[in-house]
Amino acid sequence: MRRLDLKLGLLVSLISSSSIAGEAKPNADEIMKKLNDTKTPASVFTVVTLTISKGGSSVEKAFKSWSMKVNDDEQHTLIEFTKPNNTKILAHSRRKGNDDRWIKTSSGAPKRVANSGGDQYFVQSHFSYGDLDFARSKNFKHEALCEGAKCEVDYKGAPHYRIKSVPDTADADFAYLVNVVRVSDSSVDKVEYYAKDGKLIRELMIDERKDVKGYQIPTMVVMKMADSGDSSALKITEVEIESDKVKKQLFDKNLL
Repeated sequence: MRRLDLKLGLLVSLISSSSIAGEAKPNADEIMKKLNDTKTPASVFTVVTLTISKGGSSVEKAFKSWSMKVNDDEQHTLIEFTKPNNTKILAHSRRKGNDDRWIKTSSGAPKRVANSGGDQYFVQSHFSYGDLDFARSKNFKHEALCEGAKCEVDYKGAPHYRIKSVPDTADADFAYLVNVVRVSDSSVDKVEYYAKDGKLIRELMIDERKDVKGYQIPTMVVMKMADSGDSSALKITEVEIESDKVKKQLFDKNLL
């Protein structure tokens, strides 16, 4: 069974289902390479609800997303908000080199967004653009976290590995991640974000998945802040793999 996880431009990078269980100490580089190197679908269309909860109140936004793989190095994603307004965001994401991003509101022409790294936050939510960027997963050094000879932990009733991942770039809003990876099929169920002093900043949790054409799609993804308890939840209500709705001209900045 193939795994599809949230990352790319809203969207999604594939996660391998091959098991790496049975090692005395898991090879962190091997685990993360398998997660990152699985073949991805050529195109994905989704309908998403984003609920942002801050200070006891919530705001709901809704959008559609079209994503197309250009090659192994580049992916294009168009996001069109239907609630509260018709804002569009176009992203050309790359594993090598800088990303390009444009935004268009209902009242103006497309405007290029300055590339300032992955620490900008997506439409005032708790997800950064870096969290949603398919290229970022390539830029880490990995280490399996073990307590003595014990390298597995229980999470939601199933054994998982904890893989520490340190970014090799300075544009992240965290010092390192801890990926909570299921032993049985190597899917990521949780990601913890830490500061340099080891303090937990926030947690990303994949709470629901759905099988679509053999891909396990995360249909509920929650980002929760450790200090305030505020959170943002992405609920995918519709998804199409290799969709006819995804056409090349959608990703032309001149046609936004």
